Amino acid sequence: MVFKVTPKGNAFYTRHLGNVTIFISKSESFSVRASSFPGVSRNQVYILDDTEIVLFSLDDSTISSSTDRVVAPYFFPPQNIEY
Repeated sequence: MVFKVTPKGNAFYTRHLGNVTIFISKSESFSVRASSFPGVSRNQVYILDDTEIVLFSLDDSTISSSTDRVVAPYFFPPQNIEY
């Protein structure tokens, strides 16, 4: 489940992140604007585990996974992004 937080601090369930993508791994969780990164899909959650990458689409609640190219269970957040 994904929740958005209002400016008053209230959280509510959402299936629409717009142009945002969430990354979850053992290092830390972060989000980015999908349009700033070629190949990254909007409104998705990427989960990196020890042996696989799981992609959860908030649009239609589909889950896909891949065991290709898993080197380490960490996503590293970008440091300098210009929008």
